[in-house]
Amino acid sequence: MVVNQLFGGYTGLSLIPITFDWTYVSSYLSDPLLAPAHAHINTLIGLVVFVIITTLGISFTNTWYGDYLPINTSTTFDNTQAAYNVTNILGPNFTFDLAKYKEYSPMFLAPTLALNYGLSFAALTAAVVHTIVFHRKEIWYRFKASRNQEPDIHMKLMQKYAPCPDWWYGVLFAISVAFGLATILAYDSQIPWWAYFVSLIVALIFIIPTCMIYGITNIMLSLNIISPFLAGYMIPGKPIGVMIFKVYSTITLGQAQLFSADLKLAHYMKVPPKTAFTAQLVATVWASFVQIAVMNWTLGKYVLHTHIYK
Repeated sequence: MVVNQLFGGYTGLSLIPITFDWTYVSSYLSDPLLAPAHAHINTLIGLVVFVIITTLGISFTNTWYGDYLPINTSTTFDNTQAAYNVTNILGPNFTFDLAKYKEYSPMFLAPTLALNYGLSFAALTAAVVHTIVFHRKEIWYRFKASRNQEPDIHMKLMQKYAPCPDWWYGVLFAISVAFGLATILAYDSQIPWWAYFVSLIVALIFIIPTCMIYGITNIMLSLNIISPFLAGYMIPGKPIGVMIFKVYSTITLGQAQLFSADLKLAHYMKVPPKTAFTAQLVATVWASFVQIAVMNWTLGKYVLHTHIYK
């Protein structure tokens, strides 16, 4: 068991990280061939100090009952070491029932999953602090010079194309916000209208710090940990509302990072700004229909096979 905990590639810490599976190689930095050397070194140091050493300490000292749980898994457990049955703590309309929770069991996390939550908070805090300490002057300068900054060779070559009008972004923003608001109001989403706007504001706050970290290191930070904590505080006992809050804040920030990266690539590849904007918009609209169709098809096939099996 100890050998598996230390060297297992799936259920352990994989201390002999030899693999020919590109999925494992690219799991954290997306494409390690494009990340700078200092990003790899920072990631390796953080992995050893904050993950491997800390996880071993938690597990083998039985901190947080880590000795009774798998060392590396995203599964949550109850006090009998079984997978946590969420239905045991739900009330009417999928609300959280505190009495049932106390009667059933608290939730136990594996050491790596608990660290994942804690380090996610630390990473976002570090991103904000790092941006303020090291890049605040550059951000302010770029903000003031955004319309008349000094032209480099890329800027000079792009000047032959008409810029993308600001009102295009304004109209897209208004339509997107309206669709999101209509969604939470039309369905039993468990999230009030004001919490929806808070989710967008949270994403807005982190756009500049996370985009700078992404541009410098090729490391994409996410709100998928901190956003449900905020939502749980604002709308307690409403798990569906918490997840919807998480989706809006996390996906908004994630798409902002990817869109910024694509615009940067288009700038260097001399793609006209209007073309880059249109391509992004058309692909996003088309993907929304395709993904929903594929999801419904997959769920339909799953239900059919389950019924046949029974």
